Amino acid sequence: MINSNDSVSVLNDGVRQVPTCCLTSENGRSTEYSGSSHSTCTRLKSLEFKKRERIEERKKINVMNVLEKIRESEMEDRSERFEEEIDVKMMAELNKNTIELRKKIDSFNDFLQYSI
Repeated sequence: MINSNDSVSVLNDGVRQVPTCCLTSENGRSTEYSGSSHSTCTRLKSLEFKKRERIEERKKINVMNVLEKIRESEMEDRSERFEEEIDVKMMAELNKNTIELRKKIDSFNDFLQYSI
């Protein structure tokens, strides 16, 4: 019995007999088709191509996600270093201002003691 849509033979016991143009190679990864324009082969080629496209797209998305995580991590590191640098600068400025203020207070106290 022959199915007229895709020319795949079906044996009496219901097992499909696929033409040689539709068989995959032994490694199972690359599908090899003979030079037939068989409609089933065309569909299989199309499906395999779409599958490869989806796999490549997923790989690209995964790489982009990894790169984005790396960028975020680098930005966080830069932000933390920047905050630390600001903290150090602010503490240095605060210490400088505190020293100057103590000197002024000491000068004022000296002035008050001598003026009394």
